[in-house]
Amino acid sequence: MSLKDKLFSFEGRLRRQDYWGISIALGLLIFMLTEGVMLAVFGPQYSMFSGGLEASNRRVADGLPYLVQSLIACLGIWPNLAMSAKRAHDRDKSARFIVTLLVIMWIVSFVQVPLMDHYALGIEDATPSQAIMTTIAFMIAGVVQFAMSLYALITVGFLDGTPGPNRFGPSPKADERPDAA
Repeated sequence: MSLKDKLFSFEGRLRRQDYWGISIALGLLIFMLTEGVMLAVFGPQYSMFSGGLEASNRRVADGLPYLVQSLIACLGIWPNLAMSAKRAHDRDKSARFIVTLLVIMWIVSFVQVPLMDHYALGIEDATPSQAIMTTIAFMIAGVVQFAMSLYALITVGFLDGTPGPNRFGPSPKADERPDAA
């Protein structure tokens, strides 16, 4: 299977080794691209390369850098979905559940930041019950996202695929086995 198929196709099966290698490389590439854009377009105070961890807070507070960061992060959505689907196939599972789970996780993550930012900016005007409800909503979203992330990590990243061929195709490990020929 070519790298293009591994990144963009939802057909077939994918080994854990390939999943982790490509995921780490893709994550580093998106991080470097994001930080490079922040440095070049918005200035050094918005890049973690020179602005440190405070750069992340500045991005959220100013809005536009956070939007640009989110759009760059979206570049990894399709490859992540495709590789996760193939990992589910390797375990002889339908990809619908894991893909739906990942989409829900991303939606929750994009809702969390503005929710907490709104709380932080409007604390003076908020009644105590509004502040408590906003905090509870933020915490529930965090717990739900953590649970879904843990399930996806174990299912996609750690559990071995089914040995031999399954309904989604031949084993991606077939090339390694001496008896495969």
